[in-house]
Amino acid sequence: MYNILITDDEEIVLQSLSFIISKSFPDEFNILRAQVGMEAIEICKTVPIDFIFMDINMPGLNGLDSISEIKKILPNAIIIILSAFDKFQYAQAAVELGVYRYITKPFSKDKIIQILRGAMLLYQESTEKNLEALNVKEQLNLVSPIVENDFIYTAVFSDSQNKDLEFYLDYLKINPIEYFFLCIEIPDTLLSERASVYNQIKDIILSKTKCVSGQSIMNRIIYFIPFETEEEISNKEKTVNEIFKALAFKIGRSIKIGAGNNHSALDESVKGYQEALQSLNNCPETGGVIFSSDLEMQKPVILDEKKFKTVTKNLTGRILNGDTENVKKLIDPWITNEMKCSSDLNIIKTHCFTLLSQIYNEANIAMDSHTFELLEKCTNITEIKYLFTKKILYVCEYINTQNKNKANPTIRKTLNYITENLEKEISLVSAAEFAKVKPVYLSRLFKEETGKNFIEYLTDMRLEKAKQLLCDDELNIKEITYSVGYADQNYFSKIFRKKFGMTPTEFRKSKV
Repeated sequence: MYNILITDDEEIVLQSLSFIISKSFPDEFNILRAQVGMEAIEICKTVPIDFIFMDINMPGLNGLDSISEIKKILPNAIIIILSAFDKFQYAQAAVELGVYRYITKPFSKDKIIQILRGAMLLYQESTEKNLEALNVKEQLNLVSPIVENDFIYTAVFSDSQNKDLEFYLDYLKINPIEYFFLCIEIPDTLLSERASVYNQIKDIILSKTKCVSGQSIMNRIIYFIPFETEEEISNKEKTVNEIFKALAFKIGRSIKIGAGNNHSALDESVKGYQEALQSLNNCPETGGVIFSSDLEMQKPVILDEKKFKTVTKNLTGRILNGDTENVKKLIDPWITNEMKCSSDLNIIKTHCFTLLSQIYNEANIAMDSHTFELLEKCTNITEIKYLFTKKILYVCEYINTQNKNKANPTIRKTLNYITENLEKEISLVSAAEFAKVKPVYLSRLFKEETGKNFIEYLTDMRLEKAKQLLCDDELNIKEITYSVGYADQNYFSKIFRKKFGMTPTEFRKSKV
């Protein structure tokens, strides 16, 4: 129900409008009345009025002045002017005040109904726009943390392009002349209160300086700290120490902070993160702040960075191609390199989780929220390797399944045709007729989609089916030959041996 206020010093006008509104819009309006401007203003202070009929000429405060005051209280109220004078200056003043309509007396019932219906429609549209604006604001509040996390991920975990980072900073309205990274580690005793603690940490940092935060990795959080003025650069050490003191007081004195060196080029973001991580790893167990400038020159955490990047890139590429067999071969070298770089299990866990995050992100798979908790519980390198391998192979399996599901409809139809007719005589021509395409087109498309030509794929499918049937001792070799589409048993045995290195009979004996 809407609240509508009728303001006029003539009782007959108040009664007439009240009657028209109540009869024409039953149960839609709560009608309030005022005979002077000050009374209308007082009502608007206590009741959320949606629509107002206001007479211009009233004793005391006139209608236009009253509207001016009411607009300060209820800026969205829809106002309709009533006047016995059709004067241009009145209408012009009403427009300047944002009045919806200007009606001259006497007015008709139909005129009031028409104008009020238009006002109701305007109110609904305005309300929807306000709700939409509110929703947009709420969505931005949800999106911003995601953008921040994506920025951190891009900056420290990938070979990013500067344009990507510049895009994120532009969205976040940050224009740094220099920047550095903070790595903060919270005590294990606080892990059960992660969400609350992380919010407190960010609030404390924001009270001292701008920052962009990533998600936690194990019990660590990464912050990008931008400098937009020379004064901020000169006060860096003071600001970080103030952050530490505030965190130590609010959260606990075993807080550790590692601060990297300042950088100006965005393509040095990975180096900046590694400096912060290295500083963090040199913090005493009791907590404290370590700046990169405090450390003696030493190699980064990853001893052979070029080699490590090559191994990581190779492993990642194989994973995203679903190359399960080669992935299994590459996991050991990757883990071995990790062990050479650091004997700290927490660092190895962090790098494993980082690579898992990158791979799951690129494969567009939601990572199990318990992954980092499971990694955290690992007590030795064997447990870490087992969990890491399990998660990696899951991605390979997922990608292989997705690739099969994404097959071209014509190829998918052809593959089904082959599977369902292995025992029959099948040719490229018959398959093309079934798929309703030309044989030349099917041959080219088949090679592109499956990596094999038609006959090669058909042969592989028949021989795989034969292997399954050979496990059934009740079927003789001749029956199996016919069951997989071959008329000549000798020919079948020959191609079987060529494929698997043994005859069908030898294969059957090997399975006994």
